[in-house]
Amino acid sequence: MSAGSSYADSPALTPIIYDPNRPKGKRRSSEGLSASIIPRIYHSTAILLNDGSIFVTGSNLNADVVPLADRYGTEYYVEKFFLPYFKALRRL
Repeated sequence: MSAGSSYADSPALTPIIYDPNRPKGKRRSSEGLSASIIPRIYHSTAILLNDGSIFVTGSNLNADVVPLADRYGTEYYVEKFFLPYFKALRRL
C-alpha cells in the first residue's frame, strides 16, 4: 500500500517511554524526549545499544524507492539518541 491508502501513514514522531512503576494511566510519557524530524512508518526498528543509546531506523510504506520530495519519500538516514536520564548519569 502506498501513502494515503494505508493505516500506517500517520507517523508518531515523538518517542514514548513506558514505566511500569508509575500509576495506571500515567505509565507512558514523552517528557524530556525530542521529536524526530524523520517519519518512520514501515519496518521501523528501535534497538538498545551497548552504550545505552537507542538506534532508530525505518522508511516509508511505498512499494519502491520514492524521492524525498514526495510525501514519505524513501529514507536512508538512521538516528541514535540517548534518553534524558543520561545527562544526570554523566554528572556523577
